[in-house]
Amino acid sequence: MHSVTAWSWDVAADGLQALVVFFLPAVTTLVAYAVVFRVLLTTDGGVVNRLLGWLHLPPVD
Repeated sequence: MHSVTAWSWDVAADGLQALVVFFLPAVTTLVAYAVVFRVLLTTDGGVVNRLLGWLHLPPVD
């Protein structure tokens, strides 16, 4: 019975490792996109609003 329990934990660990290997790059990319867009579109001092200000246009809220 002990070998069956140990085998199931090994399979679970391998499955978790596979999830991390396959999904971590996708999740990391999404987080990086979110941070970039957050910086670009911040209402108080974001890059987009600064560019609009230089063009004498009202900021986007």
